[in-house]
Amino acid sequence: MNDVLNRLYKEVHETEEEKEKRLDKQRQKSKNKKSTTTDRSLPAVSTTTMNPTVGIGEETLEGRAPNVRKRHSIHLLSDNDIGFTRVIYGFIESIDISDKRILITLYDRDTRCIVHLEEVFFENAARNISSMFKVLERAINKDKSLEFTGLGIITKDAEGLFNIAINEQNAFKINNQKIAVFASNN
Repeated sequence: MNDVLNRLYKEVHETEEEKEKRLDKQRQKSKNKKSTTTDRSLPAVSTTTMNPTVGIGEETLEGRAPNVRKRHSIHLLSDNDIGFTRVIYGFIESIDISDKRILITLYDRDTRCIVHLEEVFFENAARNISSMFKVLERAINKDKSLEFTGLGIITKDAEGLFNIAINEQNAFKINNQKIAVFASNN
């Protein structure tokens, strides 16, 4: 989880040259995978290819975490992402803190996304998590530009806004810092 969040943050901040180099490397890797030879004298064998991902009701593969698609900006979310786990990036616009529930509004360009931290999140979080979010709220009120990366399940509300449900304290970062580190530094 930490690696996925760090990789997305790094990719968002890479230069055009670094981005092109990374994409070329991915293209080359993909090209090498497709190179196969076929012995036509042997009978055909039917195979099933599975591309692991995380969706509603799906279980992870044993010994290996499934691939999680990255959205380098929340404006890249689409209806195809609904019901699947995605890692997203956006800027924090506001936070709404209530008892056992926190809503964080993200923005990028003209797109908004709501991050939901519900009761399940608080069951597994640190006891002082509420005070950490108070520090985040003060930072937002100081007009600080705060970047958010998070891993969760994408949904869409009745108003057409994308939402992401995050259930673990380690599944998101503020300015590439876990919430505990961010709170202690601010």
